[in-house]
Parts: sequence; C-alpha cells; structure tokens
Amino acid sequence: MSLQKDLALNNIQEDFENLCNLVLEQLDLLERIITSGKIGVKEETLKAIKNNEKTIDQKEVKLSEKIVNTIVLHQPADLAETMRQMLLRFFYLLA
Repeated sequence: MSLQKDLALNNIQEDFENLCNLVLEQLDLLERIITSGKIGVKEETLKAIKNNEKTIDQKEVKLSEKIVNTIVLHQPADLAETMRQMLLRFFYLLA
C-alpha cells in the first residue's frame, strides 16, 4: 500500500478510536445515572451528555466523509478489505 493510503487509513483508524472513546465515556455517564437510583440528574451531567451527543454526531459525519473520500481518492480494489473491516466496526458502533 502507498504511503498516502497508509496515512489515510491511519487517520481514519485514529478518528474511529476517538469516536469509540467518546461513546464509551457517554455510556459511563449514563450507567452512573441509571445505577445511582436517584430520580433527578445534576444539571452539569445533563450538559455533559448533551455536549457529548453533539460531538458524537459531528464525529460520525466527519468519519463517514473521510471513509468515502478515502475510497474515492484511492483505488477501491486495494482498499476493499481494510475498508470493509473498518466499516463493519463503524456500523457496529452505531447499532
């Protein structure tokens, strides 16, 4: 694989890992709320959840665009297997 393709795939992988970490952080916040047994939620926690959701949405769109751009800019046959694996992980996360 060429250096440009490697860089593009590494960039996608890094963005994907960042998105996953943010999703896990969000899940931790939600788990703490559910397991606390309290009816109310602190305002700062709600604010953090809303901010995370907005950031997650933005990161999803940017990651999708990078994936499509990488496929378009490089020979799809060379990237097919790697991109398939990345897409499977990406869509599994969204499900």
